[in-house]
Amino acid sequence: MSYTIQIWEKPADWPWPTTKAEADTQYERAEAGPQVPMNPKFTAWAKAVEQRSPGLWDIYLGGPEMTDPTWGVGINTRASD
Repeated sequence: MSYTIQIWEKPADWPWPTTKAEADTQYERAEAGPQVPMNPKFTAWAKAVEQRSPGLWDIYLGGPEMTDPTWGVGINTRASD
């Protein structure tokens, strides 16, 4: 099974989205923001997920050249033996 999620850090002055449309609008606004190095919180999250269930997740972090303020995460679960 696989999943794709979009992650961004919500600025403190943005309200929490309460609908998918509001979340989509915030994502688009964040994606259009300045290009910056990958948020270190994204890397920490990916490492925590991998440590919690080693070998179950494939999470691509890309490289240091990633500068998008949002992160599209493709997660593929693998069948365990």
